Amino acid sequence: DGATRPITGLNGQGNNWFPTPDGRGSLYFMSDRSGHAVILAMDSKGKIVQVFKTSGQGENWSPAPDGRGNLYFTSDRNGESEVFVLDTKGKVSRVISAKGQGESWSPAPDGWGNLYFVSNRSGKAEIYVLDAKGKITQVTHTKEKGESWLPAPDGRGNLYFTSNKSGKVEVFVLDTKGKVSQVTHTNGKAESWGPVANITGNLCFTTDRDGNPTVFCMTANGITSPITDTSDTSWTKLLSGQRPTSNNLK
Repeated sequence: DGATRPITGLNGQGNNWFPTPDGRGSLYFMSDRSGHAVILAMDSKGKIVQVFKTSGQGENWSPAPDGRGNLYFTSDRNGESEVFVLDTKGKVSRVISAKGQGESWSPAPDGWGNLYFVSNRSGKAEIYVLDAKGKITQVTHTKEKGESWLPAPDGRGNLYFTSNKSGKVEVFVLDTKGKVSQVTHTNGKAESWGPVANITGNLCFTTDRDGNPTVFCMTANGITSPITDTSDTSWTKLLSGQRPTSNNLK
């Protein structure tokens, strides 16, 4: 209905950030309520439980559920930013190692077994994919001084991301044919970032094109409209949508 409602609150005892729904009724997010970054989950009844905590060294952030019960996140527990997974059995494993040549962050599973992430291993921030066979491939290639980050797969084979390759921060899409197109066009010094796509063809993102951080939604017919406003903060509107139920679904 357009109203903004808080769903988590710590009464001044900490912060909550990176909210990510898993499509199955739970919302994962980060908090520093214990004195260092931990991952929490709130179920459909509003109950909050802690699902991961470091031993005091390192941080965990950007929780990204894959819809299959696995939770990916970034951590610097080994002295560099890397991607880990908390699987359905509660085991934590490192899935991406920078090996001292770069950093890996912003994990984004597509629900098909592929994991997108950002790394500067090529010398600048680019998006890579770790496929189901464990092979890592660079999927964006910015030119000159541009950078690409915040990967957002839509579950249909398209990958949205933010980049400053156009000279200012805009949202781009890498489609199923490997073609990169700019999908937002802000005016002046405005910026668009934080894309969140769903399988129904909708894309939400944050922009300050109207002078304030505002969440816009781009529908399948290309119409953008503000869905919420705020004068002093910005966030991404997270969408829900039906996931594919077969790996053969295109």
